[in-house]
Amino acid sequence: MSNDNISIRLISQASSERSIGFVVNLEDAERAVNLLQKEFKNEILSKDISTISRNDAISIIAITGKHNYALEKAISGLRKNKIWLHLIANSINGEHISLVVSNNDVSKALNVVHNQVFGAIKTLNVFSLGKGTVGKALIQQVLQTSESLVERRKLKINIIGVSNSSKSIFSEVGLGLDWESALDKSSETNDIEVLIAKIKTAGLENVVILDNTANKDIALSYPKFVLAGFDIIASNKIANTLPLDHYNDFRKLLNQKNRNFYYETNVGAGLPIIDTVKQMVLADEQINSIKGVFSGSLSYIFNTFSEENKPFADVLMEARAKGFTEPDPREDLCGNDVARKLLILAREIGLESNFEDIDIVNLVPENLRNIDKWEDFESHLDEVTQYYEDIKSKLNSNQVLRYVGELNRNGKMTVSLITCDKGSPLSNLKGADSMIEIYTDSYGDKPIIIQGAGAGASVTARGVYSDLIRMGSVL
Repeated sequence: MSNDNISIRLISQASSERSIGFVVNLEDAERAVNLLQKEFKNEILSKDISTISRNDAISIIAITGKHNYALEKAISGLRKNKIWLHLIANSINGEHISLVVSNNDVSKALNVVHNQVFGAIKTLNVFSLGKGTVGKALIQQVLQTSESLVERRKLKINIIGVSNSSKSIFSEVGLGLDWESALDKSSETNDIEVLIAKIKTAGLENVVILDNTANKDIALSYPKFVLAGFDIIASNKIANTLPLDHYNDFRKLLNQKNRNFYYETNVGAGLPIIDTVKQMVLADEQINSIKGVFSGSLSYIFNTFSEENKPFADVLMEARAKGFTEPDPREDLCGNDVARKLLILAREIGLESNFEDIDIVNLVPENLRNIDKWEDFESHLDEVTQYYEDIKSKLNSNQVLRYVGELNRNGKMTVSLITCDKGSPLSNLKGADSMIEIYTDSYGDKPIIIQGAGAGASVTARGVYSDLIRMGSVL
């Protein structure tokens, strides 16, 4: 190269001494390859050199004025964002570091390196699946607090897209306060494969998928997001309650691809229940049982019904009007939602359980369970009221009703309506509060109690927002 006046920008040799890579100007590339093939003609023929290849689609990112620790930070950030490094070279004193990346990744790589090495503002690029009550509340919280978040935490949450059940919008520079109107006018598909391709083409770093739906097909698409290099935050419980084989395979994939999956709001809305259990498991704390009122909607219903002289149907419709229940409250009354939360916690403490292992008491009277439509079920609310009046009439003045989930270390899991004596922790619940009791070896018969608001779109959205901020600290 020197004899033919070709300047070498950088050179890097593998520690095994089996390969050497160097960078020259594009206009010199063809001549450089021809010169090398001529110079090493005999070595190529004898297979001492296997190949001399050329790659035109590369760029150099140079880090200047930093020491070698910057290289570790840069590589870590690039790896998390699935950016391949073709070559690495640094000066003897480590104050000049060069990284060779593909042209397609250069813009994304530059942002990642700048954020990692120079402590610039970190950006999370967030695509929100679902614009229901939780999804909408979360987006509004992010947009309204974006400036203060940048100021306090040097973290920018950039909402790059939103999809609903039929269409989507996408903007790599971020959506504005008019996103709802833009989504209404959009004709863009909400197809998962198309959305993934669109996000990848934009070359954005630190992409996070938010799933605020209750859609099984989206939950089954989580591996696709991970393989694309995205992290996931979900209030959707389905992925964590799929059959155990699927659950375990997904965990293995997360570990293999070094991706993050946060789902604190799967149990207890905004309460720190899952994180508390995770930390106890990490600390080798033996959790013997978990018991509590897991449903904010059912908490509100039975707190009110036990304390006030109101017909059960009136309390149920009141909870529905406040947005505590699903549009069809039978989805709450059947007990499946509480059972899913119990299953999630069972798996967190290491139990290899499936949904079918849970003994669930359905709160819908048995003779009314075959009615398809909620509108038809409403005409039978007088029967529901009488059913619960009969149950309430058997209580003494010192008892209240609570719908409780309980799991034990031996794998037994139950979801049922129980009576509690007034003065017990569960009996003291008010409004839509949830309360979880965690019994461990260290604490004996004195449980760790977590209590607070367990229902409502704004509470759940706030929990998702907290997961986003935590995600920003690890990416």
